[in-house]
Amino acid sequence: MLQRTSVFWTTDHEAADNAVGVATIRGHTAYQVPMFRAGPGAIPLNRPGVPPAIVTWADPPSLQRFRDDVAALKARCNIVIASVTGVWIRPSSSTCGKSPILRSTPAPHFSLPVESYPGKPIYYGLGSFSFHTGHGGIKHGDWVGMLAKLTFDGTAVKKAVFQFVRHNDDNETMLCLLKNEAEAFGQVSAGTAKLGSKLMPEGDEVAIELLT
Repeated sequence: MLQRTSVFWTTDHEAADNAVGVATIRGHTAYQVPMFRAGPGAIPLNRPGVPPAIVTWADPPSLQRFRDDVAALKARCNIVIASVTGVWIRPSSSTCGKSPILRSTPAPHFSLPVESYPGKPIYYGLGSFSFHTGHGGIKHGDWVGMLAKLTFDGTAVKKAVFQFVRHNDDNETMLCLLKNEAEAFGQVSAGTAKLGSKLMPEGDEVAIELLT
């Protein structure tokens, strides 16, 4: 298992060569003045209060360290699972050797699309699985999450599914009936289709059609 986060406090929260902390992929943000029409119906620059376009990208050195760690683990392990908080990373042509692309940021605690990368599933956001409160203990409503289940044949992923989960009043994680999660399934399925992948309901679970 390999984990990185792009959401962290700037006051001594990040690990360093001589300090403990969280492993990070730093993210950069720029606010771009829309000097041209971004698309049909876009507000031109000569209107007061035009909002900026927000552009984000991964810090190249920290992203390279992440790539190097994935490659090193692939050389030693049969199965490597990478988890990234706060960024949406999509491999360009290989899960270990080539350059991942920062696709979007941040990735909040929402159920996000799933992509079938050749032989492997990519879960871009599993939502809220183990808690339903944020800072200060404030309850954030009835968040939905996704429980991933992978079946392996040796080192190959034979099957990848997920099931929606929610929390009861005691903050216990409960498996959901798919028929009761039509809205969440519709949103995840639509986003998955835009990535060129397909979801298939199987009872209360949802299977990802894996590309080979």
